[in-house]
Amino acid sequence: MYKELLTVERIRKSTRGQESIAQEVESDRARVLYSASFRRLQRKTQVFPLEDNAAVRTRLTHSLEVAHVGRFLATSVIQKVSDSREIARWGLEQTDLKHAFVVTVEVACLLHDIGNPPFGHFGEAAVAKWFSGRSDSPNYLDFTGFDGNPQGFRIITKLNGSDGLSGMNLTLSQLAATLKYPSTPLEKNHYKKFGAFFSETDALEKIRAKFSLGPEQRHPLAYLMEAADDICYCLSDIEDGVEKRILTHDDFIEALIEEVRADSEVKGVIEGVRGMAKGAGKVDETVAFRSSLVRRFVTAASSAYVDKHNEILAGTLKEIIQEDSLDGRILGAIKKVVRNKVYRDPSIQSLELSGYAAITGLLDRFGTLLDLPRETFVKLLEPGARMSGYDVEKRLIDFIAGRHVATYVQATQACCDDVEGWCRAHLIVDYISGMTDSFAMDMHKVLGGTKW
Repeated sequence: MYKELLTVERIRKSTRGQESIAQEVESDRARVLYSASFRRLQRKTQVFPLEDNAAVRTRLTHSLEVAHVGRFLATSVIQKVSDSREIARWGLEQTDLKHAFVVTVEVACLLHDIGNPPFGHFGEAAVAKWFSGRSDSPNYLDFTGFDGNPQGFRIITKLNGSDGLSGMNLTLSQLAATLKYPSTPLEKNHYKKFGAFFSETDALEKIRAKFSLGPEQRHPLAYLMEAADDICYCLSDIEDGVEKRILTHDDFIEALIEEVRADSEVKGVIEGVRGMAKGAGKVDETVAFRSSLVRRFVTAASSAYVDKHNEILAGTLKEIIQEDSLDGRILGAIKKVVRNKVYRDPSIQSLELSGYAAITGLLDRFGTLLDLPRETFVKLLEPGARMSGYDVEKRLIDFIAGRHVATYVQATQACCDDVEGWCRAHLIVDYISGMTDSFAMDMHKVLGGTKW
């Protein structure tokens, strides 16, 4: 089956022709690692906005850790399938296909946050709030439900290319593995989110056609990407909270045990891992605790992937680590403690509010471009164009990267004015959501006249 679920095919044919599946997935990895969009993650918030302490995670270091866990998880699945002598039935007997299975998961993990705007979830909320009530057009659901997942899909399929049209041109299986929410805004699904804007419907349909996927059906490897992120982020956020001295390791453990006091099974696991971490010698207790739980969760997730493989292939399984399972309950308890002890710290909340204000302010400024008549806006896009009375608008337009403008120009050829306005809104959101935290804050100050 994975002979069909892993492919060298790309949306646009590669200029160098097709090579082996092992070579093509390595090409995918290189396209991601060497991309500007990936590098920008080093200046985007994981939990702590505008953080100077280099030991605290950014979106980039988080993505690298998720990729490591994803690779570990995929390798564990391969090992379990090999041990059960099911490897031929899975279509993974060839070394190249095993390699492709693992690398595709790893690269999906590298990509999982690439669409996040500045200031993370607060940046997403600012975009959604700003566009709320602006238009009755269904297309504007792209913005009122704005999320980093569909923006990431737009980056890798379109924006990342120097021409603003071709994206990274990844293999179809790599694109499919990144789609945590395999739907558009109007397609109802049990995930309650969407993973592709209306503007990328064509790319989504090519993926569905290639792998015979329905509107709610994920590519199987997307489950492993999601599990790797779930395993990583809450444990890493606790470690960063300790690094920032928001809480101590003992504070965390005591809060966690209090949270699970009514669940003796979970409490027993936590106390056992705590005892192991205390006896880890020179290894930091928080690191030892995190490492032990990562190994446990990877074992559980890889076993579940194999055991529930038929449900995964059918797209009916919601997630690998079920909320009501032992490991799901452990993860759930850790997430709750992180929310209460780390995310609600005043130092984080004040910076999040500042970030929200910055993104809203940028949208207020650049949003004035949405009010221009179409012919005026198009004229101002021309290099060196000068129009009396539009000096401010021209300077705003000149800030926007040429590849984003190329995406807009291509999308608006022979379209009606309503569609043009929607494409113009994407142009502005593409620019602002691609900013790093510090750049967005500085730009907000410049446009507000408090920095120059």
